Amino acid sequence: MKPIPEEQQQGLVSRLMKACGGAYSPEVRRKYFISGPQWAAAYQGQALFYAPTREAVGFEEVIRKYGEIGIGHWATHDTDVIPTEALGKDGQHEIVARIGKALQENGVQCSMVTTETFHHAVWAASPAAESPNVREYAKFRVKNTVDIGHELGAGYAVYWPGSLGYYVQGAINEIDTLRWYAEALNAACDRDIDVA
Repeated sequence: MKPIPEEQQQGLVSRLMKACGGAYSPEVRRKYFISGPQWAAAYQGQALFYAPTREAVGFEEVIRKYGEIGIGHWATHDTDVIPTEALGKDGQHEIVARIGKALQENGVQCSMVTTETFHHAVWAASPAAESPNVREYAKFRVKNTVDIGHELGAGYAVYWPGSLGYYVQGAINEIDTLRWYAEALNAACDRDIDVA
């Protein structure tokens, strides 16, 4: 399949909007709680565990465009904008500061942050895996995402576990998986209370 050339994509979007009865103006959009996710605008076109099919779009460009077209809120997974190896380190703080600056400069607010616990291979058995090390790492990640949310003024922090990791029912006791999942939720809530 050949992708539509970039210079023809806007025309396609315009035709789709017209076929759907039109689109709201940026002024009207700003009246509503419309939140544009980083992952939708920057999606690289890859399937799970596969290579990207196009270049990434950075958060500055996504936030700038959202502000331009009247989407007043932006949402992200932690690793949509922060390399995994920078999480919890100085690099994270530098990136979060840049995000805050981009939001402010473009009149956009951060509506939600969430932890990516489904795409990286460490989550192959889910963030609520049998491995205690994976579960501890999931707790670190959700607590760290709470910190990011507070820094950016996000109204929501979401912990969506993706797949629970087992594609055959009965491969593991699902009650254990749900208990492990709840432990990470509790860690995030405790961190939120500490930070707030």
